[in-house]
Amino acid sequence: MSLAFGPCASANVATAFMTPTNTSTAEPTKEEAVVAAKPGPPVLSVYADESSKTKHRCLVVGSVWSTDVGRLWRVALALQDWKREQGITWDFKLSELSKGKLEHAKAFVRKAMELSDLIRLKICVLDTEAAPDLRGEERLYRLYYELLLAGIEHEVTSGRVLSDVGGLRLRQG
Repeated sequence: MSLAFGPCASANVATAFMTPTNTSTAEPTKEEAVVAAKPGPPVLSVYADESSKTKHRCLVVGSVWSTDVGRLWRVALALQDWKREQGITWDFKLSELSKGKLEHAKAFVRKAMELSDLIRLKICVLDTEAAPDLRGEERLYRLYYELLLAGIEHEVTSGRVLSDVGGLRLRQG
């Protein structure tokens, strides 16, 4: 897995991209392999959530990006199974992350990256002290905006999404 930092339109926002460096190690059943081999609709899915809206100096928006909804759901189900096998009954929330849960959280991220070469994790972090002119929900909306702009640029420059005059389209194949 590699970690790269990308520029955002705002100097007070940092964006990070995590990209897997190996392919899936999970062995699908024959039926799953047939279904997974069928190309899905050209959709770029982004699932995002924020953390530390008011309690901390930094506001964080994390996201999972995928170009194949079917495989993304297979990854989600496999992660649910992994959590159950590990005896993990809690959600991984940054605000609730303790030293006792840290190794589980790291193992969870490693497992997610092992399961699919189709997902990307992207985050944007805002140092609220460096942006005193942004308040409340405006901070949050701005961070989501910056995440989407930088994330789309990353998807285009990485070649997963193609850009043309008519808009964006996903690379097929």
